[in-house]
Amino acid sequence: RELHTDRSDRSCRHIEFDLATSMIRYETGDHLGVYPTNEKHLVEKIIELLDFEPDQAFKLINLDEESNKKHPFPCPTTFRTALGHYVDIVAPVKPHVLKAIAEFATDDAQKQRLIKMSATEGEGYEEYTSYVNKSRRSIVDILTDFDTCKPPVDLLLELLPRLQMRFYSISSSPKYVDKSVHITAVVTQYKIGERQINGVCTTYLKDLKPGD
Repeated sequence: RELHTDRSDRSCRHIEFDLATSMIRYETGDHLGVYPTNEKHLVEKIIELLDFEPDQAFKLINLDEESNKKHPFPCPTTFRTALGHYVDIVAPVKPHVLKAIAEFATDDAQKQRLIKMSATEGEGYEEYTSYVNKSRRSIVDILTDFDTCKPPVDLLLELLPRLQMRFYSISSSPKYVDKSVHITAVVTQYKIGERQINGVCTTYLKDLKPGD
């Protein structure tokens, strides 16, 4: 439920998770880990921009010999599922990702600017810090702004960081509610210029309905 009144421009949600059919137990002071999913409209935007078959099944094989995981995320899966559940499409894009996708830009000016912003020092790094990092431009923003850049979606899934679990302090006591666990979360929503920035996990939690 919403804890703020209609007069507030912020949102804070009280959320209860049913533990009745699980073996989960908790103590006061514990944290609850939540695996979020990306907003569907952002996934659909990437599908639109790169024009691929989103429901095609595929698998990625980890070639790092020191890794104990054969796949970077559960495989086989579909491109739509991977973009929605397994990779972070909201975080500011890292310089090495800009460098890797630059070669797929057909416009030379766009390609050179992507390469420039992949630098780790100098004018290019300053532009990266201002344009990408401080402005929180995600892969969706980059592919929108650099519209001739069309990297293969499987390469993009290799490059993007994994979508991480978020932890929230438990706001209930097992002495009073042992069949459920409660958290309280401030929904992250703000604007940079005309661009809306939403927190991945709090937006996911905000959109949950009773029974989900």
